[in-house]
Amino acid sequence: MQKSIILSLLFAFFSCTSPSSNSTKQPKLPEAQKAPPLNNSEVALVWVRNGEDKPIQTYWMEAVKGQWSVIAQKPGLFMAQGESIFEVLDTYASHERPANAPPAKDAGPGEPGCDDEITELTQRDYGLFFRNLLDDQMKMVKLRSQIAPASKLAIVYKKSPMSSMLLGSIGPYLFIRDQRREVACRLNPAHVEYFYIVDSSAFKVVFKLGDHTLGDDNFTGKEDAVAWDKSYLKALYYNPILVKFRQDVKDNVGLETLETVDIKIGYFHGAPNPVRGWMEMHVVYRYNEGCRACPAVDSDPSPTTDLPTELQPFSKVHPAVQALAAQVPKGSRIGGFSVLPAPVKQKDKLQRDFLK
Repeated sequence: MQKSIILSLLFAFFSCTSPSSNSTKQPKLPEAQKAPPLNNSEVALVWVRNGEDKPIQTYWMEAVKGQWSVIAQKPGLFMAQGESIFEVLDTYASHERPANAPPAKDAGPGEPGCDDEITELTQRDYGLFFRNLLDDQMKMVKLRSQIAPASKLAIVYKKSPMSSMLLGSIGPYLFIRDQRREVACRLNPAHVEYFYIVDSSAFKVVFKLGDHTLGDDNFTGKEDAVAWDKSYLKALYYNPILVKFRQDVKDNVGLETLETVDIKIGYFHGAPNPVRGWMEMHVVYRYNEGCRACPAVDSDPSPTTDLPTELQPFSKVHPAVQALAAQVPKGSRIGGFSVLPAPVKQKDKLQRDFLK
């Protein structure tokens, strides 16, 4: 009898302390590819920026006699996906209307048909192309489009190596900051900014923030894609930079007291920490008065090792990154890495195509 009572009490205790199936779950982004084990990778591709205004370089690295070593390097961004490698390219298409063009509804944002300003109106598509090295096939991810769907304009996409838009990467996720100068009818030219997270394993945008002022909750896509930035809008993460941030806001826009309610997310991105051996998220906060011409003030990056659930499988830094960190020029920044799991079936062909 006593034994059955004890078993009943133990069962009740563990039932009460176990997580409830009705507990609130954090929204999740679309599931990415699972991270391959770091100790079962044959090739690591590590991308580096040798100065913020310099082109991206990708290093092909392999373990030689137990030591990860540089086998080859090439300008541009190359990422491993499964057993393939993709080159990631910027793409841009535009159509500028001539001065004598008639007013048109698809002339641009703002009021259509601005005759006096028609020479300044430009329609654009921005995006990324992913080129598979194995078959040379292309996949496009549109970031932003101003070209009207019904437009009969001829669109020719210009491709170029990945630019300074790329801030960092964690696993298959690319963190992109797109800054542009835009002109709209009867409005002064403005520098606008957009922030995206692209899932390169699914070839789609999973997070977008922008339209003139970051932090305005102008999101596109599924509602479950907004959890990442919300999780970093907490005192825990911005307190380390708050004193300097308040002083910067005061010096730049004259605001005497920056209230925490006015702190918004500017952008954030992954960054490997080779010394500690784990990935970090660098979060930049922003103050903006919310108008098109108002100046914005950004904080210094605030690093944290707290990663969203979807990124935790990619939280460890590959040993190739640690080996490369001691070899790259001073002032270089390692932005991210990807790996080909062993055994690589078409390794020789991939390496030849990488070096073309």
